[in-house]
Amino acid sequence: PAATSTPPAQIPPIDEALARSAIRARQILLDPIIGNSIFPSGISHEDTISKIRAALKTSIPPSSNDPHASIKALLQLRNGGLIIELDSEHTVHKLKDHTTRKTFLHALENSVLFKDRTYTLVVQYIPVNLLIECPGLLRLIEKKNHLENEALVSMRWIKPPHKR
Repeated sequence: PAATSTPPAQIPPIDEALARSAIRARQILLDPIIGNSIFPSGISHEDTISKIRAALKTSIPPSSNDPHASIKALLQLRNGGLIIELDSEHTVHKLKDHTTRKTFLHALENSVLFKDRTYTLVVQYIPVNLLIECPGLLRLIEKKNHLENEALVSMRWIKPPHKR
C-alpha cells in the first residue's frame, strides 16, 4: 500500500492578515532621539528587556483586575530604535495616554521618542480644487469618518499640481 501524505495546513490569507494586524496593535515603536541611543551600546538583550519592564512597571502599576503588562517580543532596529510587542492592546492604549506615556519616557530617561504607527493611504477621486493645505481639513475628515483624533498625520497630492 502506498503511503499517503497530508499536505501541510495552510492558513487562509485573511487569517494571516488578521493575525498580523493583531500583532501590530500590540506593538509600540521607540526611536532614539537624534544624537542619543536608547541604551548604552553593548547592553545585553536581557538587560534591555529588564529596563523596559521596569519602565512599564513605573508607568502602569498593576491592579487587582489587570495583571501587570508584559513584553512578548523585542526587536532592535538598525537605527537603534525598538519595536516592543506587549501582552495586550489594552496595555498599548494605556501607554498612549499622555500622562502614562510621559511617565514611561521619563523612566527611560527621556532618551527616546514614542512613535505612533502611521499608514500610507491612497484615496482616489478627490476633487482637484480641494485645498488639502487647509489646517482643519485633516481633523474634519477624522470627525466625518469617526476616526480617533490625530489619526491622520498628513495629506499630499500624488501628482504635483503643476503636472496635472
